[in-house]
Amino acid sequence: MERQFVFCSWEKLQQDWKVILSDCVCMIFLNMIVEPLIAVIADSTSPKYRGTIQVFMHLV
Repeated sequence: MERQFVFCSWEKLQQDWKVILSDCVCMIFLNMIVEPLIAVIADSTSPKYRGTIQVFMHLV
C-alpha cells in the first residue's frame, strides 16, 4: 500500500491561522508604537532634513 504525502492537512491549517493572526496583531501593535516615535524624531530635526530623516527611519 502506497502512502500519499499530503502537503497541507486540515490539522496543520487549523494551527497556521493562529500563527498568522497572532503575527498580524503583533505587527499592528508594533506599528502603533513605532510610528509616533518616527514622527517625534523627524519633528525634532530641522525642517530642511525632516523628509530625509523620516524616509531613513522608515527604511531602518
